[in-house]
This record gives sequence, C-alpha cells and structure tokens, in this order.
Amino acid sequence: MDGQTNRTVIHWFSEFVALCVGVFGDRVKNWMILNEPMVFTGAGHFLGVHAPGRKGLGNFLAATHHVVMCQAEGGRIARSIRSDLKIGTTFSFAHIDSFSLRKEDEQASRKVDTLLNRTFIEPLLGLGYPLKNLPFLRRLEPFIKDGDESRLAFDMDFIGVQNYTREVVSHSFFTPFIQAKVVKANTRKVERTLMN
Repeated sequence: MDGQTNRTVIHWFSEFVALCVGVFGDRVKNWMILNEPMVFTGAGHFLGVHAPGRKGLGNFLAATHHVVMCQAEGGRIARSIRSDLKIGTTFSFAHIDSFSLRKEDEQASRKVDTLLNRTFIEPLLGLGYPLKNLPFLRRLEPFIKDGDESRLAFDMDFIGVQNYTREVVSHSFFTPFIQAKVVKANTRKVERTLMN
C-alpha cells in the first residue's frame, strides 16, 4: 500500500470526508479533519515504524504534501456540505530548546522546531512551506502540481494542540537533512517519567 505517497489519496480522503459529513453531520457538530499529521507521515513514511511502513525522504515529502492538501480540502468539503459545522484539525507540537548556546545547537533546534511544529500548520495558515529554515523542503517541488499552492490554506474554526513533551536538541553532523538530534533525558541526567 502506498499510503499518503499516492496523490490519489487526496481524492480518496475527499470522498471519505463527504461520506462522514453526509452520514453524521446532522449529529456531530465539531470535526477534526486530521490528527497529528507529522506523526503519521514521519513515523509511517520516513522512519517506517508505523503503517504503511515506508522509509525515506522521498516517501515523507510526497506524503507531507498530499496530507497538507487533504487537510485543507477536507475542511473545504465539510464546510461545503454543512455550513453549521465547527471544523478544525489538530497538531502535535513540542517545545524545542537548544542543548547549549552554541550557534550550531541553536541552528539545529530551529530546524527541529520547523520540522516538528511548522511544516503542517504554516501551509494551512496560508504561509506556504517553511523553506527558509528547512531548505530540504524544496525537494517537495516534484510533488506540487499546478494550482496546489493556492489550495494549501483553509480557515479552520479551531486548531487543536497536543503537547506531550519538551525536546532538547543539539547539532549532529551525521544526521542527514537537518544535522540535529534530540538529546534524551536520561543522557542529560534529569528527572524523567516511566516513559523516559
């Protein structure tokens, strides 16, 4: 299964939203279009640890663009079917701190913040992809078709924020694309939960 790497997912998702709103819209008034897109694209299409188990930057970038398109299109479809709905979406955000005041660590923390916290919300808000802080996102271009950029944004009624943890980030020369790594709590010798 291609998952979100297949551009047809935009059409499939649109049909799914239309079906759900058509069936449940008279009873369900608050709608979340997506839940934590960075999680399912990153874990499922870059790291391969969640379904559909794909790995690699190309898979991640294709999935990212198609999911950003689904996010806005889903909102437009729901609103076109029922104007009385409250339509939103939700993101997982993490507070990002630099491991030190070294320039390299601060740059690394900005890249991680951009990747985790800005990649999906900025297109939705009409700001486009955050290319300045994350230049590898320019590799999205092969997946962007004529007219896509004008369809990335949608005026949601609300945005859900899920914040699970703070991440401390340092520079890592050997980490491709972002030259950054998360410094785990146990290596920083700080108090931590059972989930480390």
